[in-house]
Amino acid sequence: MIFNDIEKEVSRKTIVAVWNSANKGKTETLRRLAMLFKEKFPLAVFSLVDIPVVGDFRLIITLNDIKIAIESQGDPNTKLHERLMELDGLGCNLIICTCRTKGETVKAITDMEKECNFETIWTSTYQSTQKVDRVKLNKLKAKHIFELLQEFELL
Repeated sequence: MIFNDIEKEVSRKTIVAVWNSANKGKTETLRRLAMLFKEKFPLAVFSLVDIPVVGDFRLIITLNDIKIAIESQGDPNTKLHERLMELDGLGCNLIICTCRTKGETVKAITDMEKECNFETIWTSTYQSTQKVDRVKLNKLKAKHIFELLQEFELL
């Protein structure tokens, strides 16, 4: 029994899905998270030298024996399932991605749970009905995702 628990921990694969409707700060939150990884783990190997300041991006981080992928392109009709399968094939133990709240992007993630034995943690961006600084909200959400990854020993 103890051996099975140890084996389960070693082989655990996780997706953190940042879901929300369009234009709610998902990509910007992941951009802030990528910058946080660069700040906290300067000796890790990053597939991108610079994090793009606009548009979607994919970043693969090799941190010791862990491969982490950040995939910000989670819109419908972007073949999210195929891109997630590719990341699994590259050996990514942890995938942090964006998706919408329903439809094919959600299905892509739930299919990964079944097909590739990923566990999914669902979260969303922070929103405000007031005129709160959205940049600050995205930065704070990125920090909270980073802390979540640390708390669950995924880093």
